[in-house]
Amino acid sequence: MSPCIETRLDRQVQVRNGVQRLCYVWAYEDWYGPIPEGMQVNHLCHNPKCYNVEHLYAGTQAENMRDMCEAGRHWNQQKTHCKHGHEFTEENTYVYGVRRTCKTCAKRRAAERYELQRQAI
Repeated sequence: MSPCIETRLDRQVQVRNGVQRLCYVWAYEDWYGPIPEGMQVNHLCHNPKCYNVEHLYAGTQAENMRDMCEAGRHWNQQKTHCKHGHEFTEENTYVYGVRRTCKTCAKRRAAERYELQRQAI
């Protein structure tokens, strides 16, 4: 694959004729034409600053999310701890496909549900 061409602008947004768009969207439309209905511009290189037209393609949001997961770039894959501060380790993590759950929190939620059910009896 050819190298990325990154925007050197402080912001990745350009305004043309009163229309504001991301630089890579302008590049795609200049090269390939309008984005098909229901599609968006995705990056083969996974670099959101890149506007190299060889790296851009029209795809769906679902395709983009799948690509992010396969490349290890989904924001949840970057997390090292759950929202309550417990570390995602092999011993403390349930894995369901691409989804992770903290075992400590799951056990606490189960205990809370059990206590509520016990009190209701």
